[in-house]
Amino acid sequence: AIDGLLLLHMALYGQQLGVVGQRSLADFIEGLPGFAIHDGSGATQRSYIRYFDDSKALDQYISNKDYGFSDDTPQLFGIIEVRSVPTEGTSGKLSGDWDVVLHLNATGPGTIDIKGATDVNTKLVPNVNTLSKEVNLDNTRIYWSGGLFQSAGAPAPTGGFVDLQSLVYSWIYNSTGAFSLPMAQDLQEQARCECRAKKSQEMTQDFRQCDPAAVLLQVLTPKWSTEALARIAGTGFQGCLGRFSGLFPVSVREVPFPTPAYKNDPFA
Repeated sequence: AIDGLLLLHMALYGQQLGVVGQRSLADFIEGLPGFAIHDGSGATQRSYIRYFDDSKALDQYISNKDYGFSDDTPQLFGIIEVRSVPTEGTSGKLSGDWDVVLHLNATGPGTIDIKGATDVNTKLVPNVNTLSKEVNLDNTRIYWSGGLFQSAGAPAPTGGFVDLQSLVYSWIYNSTGAFSLPMAQDLQEQARCECRAKKSQEMTQDFRQCDPAAVLLQVLTPKWSTEALARIAGTGFQGCLGRFSGLFPVSVREVPFPTPAYKNDPFA
């Protein structure tokens, strides 16, 4: 979802991603291709990031009567709240913890898959079935979320905790020097995802101007599979899957594991 579905979801529903307490994180995410739309002079026309100095400012924003009903106060898809960061000592070593809280919006139009994200009763649905050989994905949908095009019967993952975690980890790695993303200009070239605007027929990074179905096809098409063709044929169509996930130093896998009860059961 981080490669494009998250942005497509926010574009369709006019949402933003909130960042609380750490301007450098907001700037880092906004610097990623597609998270801010610029005009010809480089000025920001639209940003999918909204920064708040503290939780009080956030509370005032979401308590506004126009919240979610005005272009000036768009709904927040989720919030990354940075409560504390390590401090750098005289030796250059960091001391302290990264305390980050992730919030997902589960109310209002265009939210995540509410049933998949919130309706998990661990008393009725145990987290671990000791005799199961498979991974039960029902309990983990909160990490991936969903809901995009759900009305069409084809829900696609549109971003969840795992995507916000990817942004946070990449910011931490990049800011500490443990890992460095490409320079800004190279990053714009390597991770750019453009679609054809319906009115002007020009290529743009603003998904709101493009046909959602066409953008969905792009963000589900691997970038490597179309890169050479787009360059040679000049078609403009280029897949976007893997544009961020191929650069970020994080990955997530869900794998089954044999529990002691499973190992010891003679019928398993």
